[in-house]
Amino acid sequence: MSLQIDRTKLTKEECDRLDELETIAKAHEAPEPEPEPVIPEAVQKMLDETKVAMAKMADENKTLAAQLQKAEEARELTNFIAKAATDFPTLPGTADDKGKLLQFMSKGLDKTNYDAAMALLKAGDEAMRLVAAGSTSGTDDAVRADSALGQMEVLAKELITSGKAKSLPEAMDLVAQANPALFVQHQKETRRTE
Repeated sequence: MSLQIDRTKLTKEECDRLDELETIAKAHEAPEPEPEPVIPEAVQKMLDETKVAMAKMADENKTLAAQLQKAEEARELTNFIAKAATDFPTLPGTADDKGKLLQFMSKGLDKTNYDAAMALLKAGDEAMRLVAAGSTSGTDDAVRADSALGQMEVLAKELITSGKAKSLPEAMDLVAQANPALFVQHQKETRRTE
């Protein structure tokens, strides 16, 4: 900004001072905005195409990440199914169901509770192994054929023979579900012998 002052009436010192003030004023003036750069049409088209391609890649990455997560969960489940089949073969239920339970426990329980639950499952598996071997107390006591447990075992063996159950514990579970009165009778007999 320039001041319109008649310098002819000013002294040399006043003119010098006026020049200084104008220099200071120019230094404090806002610079004129730079014009927007003009981007050639071909370059703008490439930029737009690149943005679209990057958005598409981001979507594909999300899809791939989800697929990878599912594959990892499936691999983990396969490992838990194998563990269930080897560690708990006599517990009722399929290896798939027991594997799903182990996977759920591994994600939902802290180490202390997970270890405690695993110990319970192992104890249950051992108890079922003893039952399958024909012993409930760790001895080789024979089950009386006329007892409720004896009748349940006969029915369970028929289920295994017909292919409706894979193991004696699984078959005993199915018999107990299908014959609740027989199971109640077995519980009464068990209480009498204790």
